[in-house]
Amino acid sequence: MPPFASRYLERPVGSMPERHSADAGAIESVAPVSTRNEPANAAFPTFEDMTQVRNWGRSYYDEIFSYLERLSDEEISQPMRLPWAELVTKQLGRAPAPITISETMLQVPLHSLYHRGQINARLREVGGEPPTVDYIVWIWLEKPAANWDSTEQ
Repeated sequence: MPPFASRYLERPVGSMPERHSADAGAIESVAPVSTRNEPANAAFPTFEDMTQVRNWGRSYYDEIFSYLERLSDEEISQPMRLPWAELVTKQLGRAPAPITISETMLQVPLHSLYHRGQINARLREVGGEPPTVDYIVWIWLEKPAANWDSTEQ
């Protein structure tokens, strides 16, 4: 286990909207704030409830794909400024090594998979049966579009 992991695991668990605010930061870090026509020093979004989280995700969904499609191979090979570098420095006990935009782009879905596993484990703990969220199943289903208006799948 990395030396900072135990400190990370001992952190108090926030409310669901707080946790989603943190995950939103990881997603938003890939695209500069300017893609949302907000000033560079804009306050990070916070959410009062899950409906606000969904609405934020829905509004950002198209924007992020549009932004990523415009990036060249040269652009994604550039170093990326980590908005949370100070936090990582505290966790690691040293400054993080440089990371490229492409490496960060890979981290976003990988980190999402981590959280899907957490959610599925928790659903099973409380007697639920998690939905199928495997990428290959999405392909088998002919890549259906996101259904933002439904809570059932």
